[in-house]
Amino acid sequence: MGRKMRFLHIQTILSLALVLTAHAESNVKLDASRVDITLPSYMHAKESRSEKYSAYEKTKCLEVFATSNKRFVGDFCISEDVHFLRDMGVIERNVDVNALPNMNEQRSSLVFASPMSQYEMKPLLENDSRIQASIVDCDIGSGKIYRPTATCHVAVSSISNNRFIYSYFFVKNNLNKKQLVRVSDIKKIWLNLKKQAAEANALNAK
Repeated sequence: MGRKMRFLHIQTILSLALVLTAHAESNVKLDASRVDITLPSYMHAKESRSEKYSAYEKTKCLEVFATSNKRFVGDFCISEDVHFLRDMGVIERNVDVNALPNMNEQRSSLVFASPMSQYEMKPLLENDSRIQASIVDCDIGSGKIYRPTATCHVAVSSISNNRFIYSYFFVKNNLNKKQLVRVSDIKKIWLNLKKQAAEANALNAK
């Protein structure tokens, strides 16, 4: 599997409406700045039209697929709706699971709750607590009964104006032991996003 990286651009315009072109590359704007999200060549993405996300205000997602077999391997979302985070499983430690997570507090208080267990979320990148992540159990099937048939990676980070970014990737199919997405590549996606956002903030501050 090649190591060539593919550039994906997402554009959010004030209301966070995601604008994707029909070309191989799409465009993203976070506020007034351009942020490039880099995907490995074994992944591609498209705007999600799933009813799973349509119920949430100011929430837009990209669905990510394996390039080889077109199988869904994860999603990447931008939102202002904390109901979305709670419903996806991100909650605060020692708080009622129905309570909304406070994205203005220190991220060390976040946990991810799967139907089977709770997982403490920790900094994804060294020396940066703003991006919290965890390896969790998940179900790669589509049945009505939850079965922990896979291992997933979930991450979340606050951005400006009460917005946050959320990602969820299938790392491994535990049934056939096949690796689907490398955690190292997920970290690269977030590291690239962090660098681009820092550069954009520096330009806006001038």
